[in-house]
Amino acid sequence: IRVEVDRVEIRKVQGRVLVRFVQSFQGDKYSDKGWKSMVLDGGKDSGFRIVSEGWTALSGSSSDSNT
Repeated sequence: IRVEVDRVEIRKVQGRVLVRFVQSFQGDKYSDKGWKSMVLDGGKDSGFRIVSEGWTALSGSSSDSNT
């Protein structure tokens, strides 16, 4: 498995951290590339936790060797 991250954007909004990046995933039989977004709560003292996350494919980026 190979995962790459590119075009990272980080913003702080209303006490939470919004992280957005392009994630490229390559497995033995599947690969995709898309925007991953995460909302993090907490801070450096208490640690961060993921409150929510999402993923949106870039056009024509998914491939499944079983199809």
